[in-house]
Amino acid sequence: MLNFLMNRCSNNIYTRRILGFIISSMFVFNFTMAQDACEMDNNSIQLQDDGAVWYNVDTAIGGFQFNIDGGATVSGGSGGDAGAAGFVVQGAGTTVLGFSFTGSSVPEGCGTLTNLALTGDATGLSGLVFSDPSGTAFDVTYFSGSDDGGTGGDDGSAEITDGCELPENNLYLLDGAVLYNSPNDNIGGFQFNVDGATVTAASGGDAQGAGFVVQAAGSTVLGFSFTGSSVPAGCGTLTELTLDGEATGLSGIVISSSAGTALDFSYYTGEDECASGIYDCAGVCDGTAEEDCAGVCDGSAEEDCAGVCGGDAVIDECGECGGDGIADGACDCAGNVEDCAGICGGTSEEDCAGVCNGSSEEDCAGVCGGNAELDECGDCQSSGGGDAPSDGCAMTDGSLYLTTDGAVLYNSVSNNIGGFQFNVDG
Repeated sequence: MLNFLMNRCSNNIYTRRILGFIISSMFVFNFTMAQDACEMDNNSIQLQDDGAVWYNVDTAIGGFQFNIDGGATVSGGSGGDAGAAGFVVQGAGTTVLGFSFTGSSVPEGCGTLTNLALTGDATGLSGLVFSDPSGTAFDVTYFSGSDDGGTGGDDGSAEITDGCELPENNLYLLDGAVLYNSPNDNIGGFQFNVDGATVTAASGGDAQGAGFVVQAAGSTVLGFSFTGSSVPAGCGTLTELTLDGEATGLSGIVISSSAGTALDFSYYTGEDECASGIYDCAGVCDGTAEEDCAGVCDGSAEEDCAGVCGGDAVIDECGECGGDGIADGACDCAGNVEDCAGICGGTSEEDCAGVCNGSSEEDCAGVCGGNAELDECGDCQSSGGGDAPSDGCAMTDGSLYLTTDGAVLYNSVSNNIGGFQFNVDG
């Protein structure tokens, strides 16, 4: 039973498709209490004044779920034949869920199913969901003391007469007419099962008006379009079914948009089918739509790094909101530049010969790699005799050199010489 429940609790929609065959229950406010559970109609349950839930079924019970009507809340359930069978009976809000971790079941028969701890005045039970030990749903109705306490596809519990009276994204079966309300999305295709009856034909409605092909086989109805047309967003009658038997509702509902995206549809039972009671901004139970910073539901507006909704400020590469990033010519956010070896913030430099990290230096005569040195008298002399400059153009710009034969060599390529003066040493 636990696996059966888990397989149908997908998308965190607790009450939708839990067993795939949700049976909505009629109840009468001034109902007649049975004197004994075994006097009730077959496959029915009834809530007693003391919180006891009586049952009479011809199928072993592998699990159950129902809601408390009338404004009462339930904190738990204990005892009864469910307790004797080792069931876990949980109560939260108005919902009661009973199942077994060990796969045990309550035998077919009659008696007290469980005893509920209630706060407030309960008027009955609804939203009845029962399964056998194999996980197959079977019909159980609420016993109201009359022979017509069953549900039926057009139970009129909410007096729905038109699709536009339905909540958003709901279907409802009324005397063979499948009513729908899809205010926001076009319907590109649909499929569902008819509970309690077989379908011999389907025609008419807005589906036929849109050129849909609607096929019926057994209890399954399938509607689609060969041309890609869709039923426009709105409400009304989706299709008209010819039924054999007493239908109790629709289950296994699959509705897709015109783009082929699955739409979240439910069968309307008159109950609040959102177990958590949490709706997103689009009104979808347990939905994920949220308002953006501009207050638009499921909008795309976001705050920028400066906190401005829809703003364009971004964090630059230096981690500053709205900053300019690394300055031109710099290689990092600290303003460092690359050295001659391409290392950001490095210390490598070119020597006088233009070699990165080279060892060449100018001698005292301004010759790169030369060997001229100052003697003890402060004169620049070549130690090799042949390495002193013989031409001023071989010297560095802005330098003079006195040769041994008394010639004064010069290099002033960047400035004209308007006059000069110097002392001859030695």
